[in-house]
Amino acid sequence: MTKPSRSTIFILACALAAVGTSAYWLYALNNRTQRNIGAAPTASATELSAGTDVAAAEITTVLPTETQPAAAAPVEPPAAKAEAPAAPVPAKPVPPAPAREPAPVPAKPGPFTLFVGDGCPHCAKVEQYLDEKGARDRVDLTLKEVYHDQANAKELAAQAQTCGIPLDKLGVPFLWTGTGCLTGDGPIIDFFESLASR
Repeated sequence: MTKPSRSTIFILACALAAVGTSAYWLYALNNRTQRNIGAAPTASATELSAGTDVAAAEITTVLPTETQPAAAAPVEPPAAKAEAPAAPVPAKPVPPAPAREPAPVPAKPGPFTLFVGDGCPHCAKVEQYLDEKGARDRVDLTLKEVYHDQANAKELAAQAQTCGIPLDKLGVPFLWTGTGCLTGDGPIIDFFESLASR
């Protein structure tokens, strides 16, 4: 029988040392797993040290799982104390809005007095103008007939004297404006036109 060479002996020694070290670590790991989960070992130390090949599928290595904290039971909030319903707070009375005064109606121009005579064509012309333009509604105007009403005729004579008009020159239509006198249809119509343009 041939004596093995030194190199062969060295290689065998290294191989045996590697197998022994591997067997030790597998054994230690297996025991640690048993302590953590209480499972039976899948391979004995003797089998490992004897060089028994254990298929990787037969070695169950269960690493310890991280311990999960137990699910906490839901904490119910303390029951709120039943409170008596609050008394309603009376609303502050809202003062009524001040009543608006109606806008002042602009005063009609006047008062004016128009003296006319029944059957007078110039008087009829002024009256027609007043009716067509609606001037009677826009001004404070009073019509007084002088041919058949003596009181109106006397009032006309008095107004004419105020304006310095002699009686022999007095005629109708005649307009008393409150401050002055106008005679004739043209000046009277022009006067009312000027009031309408304001």
